[in-house]
Amino acid sequence: MNLDDLYKIGISKTSTRFIMNPLRKILFKIIKPYLHLLLEEDNAVKAQLHTIIQEHKTTIQEHKTTIQKCDSTKQQLYAVSQDLAAMRNRFNTIEFKIQDHFSQICSIRENLSDYSFSQIGEDRIVFYLFSRLGVALKDVKYLDLGAAYPIGSNNTYLFYQYGASGCLVEADPDYFQDYQRMRPRDLAIHAAVLPELSVDKVDRLVEFYKTRDPGWSTASPSHLEIAKSRNKADVDTQSIKVPAMSINEIFKVINYSDNFDLLSVDVEGLDSDIIKEINFSKIRPKIIIVENKFDANNNVFIPETQLFLHQNSYMLFASTYVNSIFVDEAVMESINF
Repeated sequence: MNLDDLYKIGISKTSTRFIMNPLRKILFKIIKPYLHLLLEEDNAVKAQLHTIIQEHKTTIQEHKTTIQKCDSTKQQLYAVSQDLAAMRNRFNTIEFKIQDHFSQICSIRENLSDYSFSQIGEDRIVFYLFSRLGVALKDVKYLDLGAAYPIGSNNTYLFYQYGASGCLVEADPDYFQDYQRMRPRDLAIHAAVLPELSVDKVDRLVEFYKTRDPGWSTASPSHLEIAKSRNKADVDTQSIKVPAMSINEIFKVINYSDNFDLLSVDVEGLDSDIIKEINFSKIRPKIIIVENKFDANNNVFIPETQLFLHQNSYMLFASTYVNSIFVDEAVMESINF
């Protein structure tokens, strides 16, 4: 008989003998339901503890994942900070270059007397005339027909650098972004300048031939043939439709009748026809620069424009082979040489 058997019949083993213990059996039966409740509560507590432990394990794992994400984010932020540092260095380099270019521009502006932006120094000749006339360069008003390049090979950019402003008229649309960027004070008109009778009164458009050498692009078919003969244009030169205006329509837009200092005309083959439409009794620019008309077959200049301007009291002051510079005779009388 073992202890379990003794326990079942209420007998306890003592150090000296076996004795009957019905009291213990009675007590066990009395407390048995409570023991069951205690065991059930103990199991419930154990189950709760197990759940809490599992939840804590899950939370710990989540924290570990969050820490890993934080580490990854930290590495990404470090990489971003490195990129920002590299970008800052590049910006510093660019800023230095901008400052250097700005210094060069300032140096150029301080020494503009050493620079010419025209093809063969025409702007320096006009600069000399304005200085003799006492014209403040910042107040110069100009009209540049066939302006083309905003800076190089341009007869008016020198005066723009001194603070002057005016109107640029050009048929080629490719120049206009440069005008907005480099010459924002100037009014830029997109149009081919034609004799008035050549301007279509309906759609007001004209064929403009874009040659391989942009300086020879023209709205004149005959001038296009000259460009081809000099290998300045391809045989199959393409054309585009552009707006057309007469010079008198342009004068109405700019309204320079009271103060008109400089007219520059370079419209590739149509210069003389354009000049002849000016009413010089109402509009008199002080100085006119016009491209010389040249007879390539006979290798001579055609004095057509010079004769017309002379009839309207303009004198030829200088010629650079490419262009001629005319001055109003009344203005010439006031020049102090």
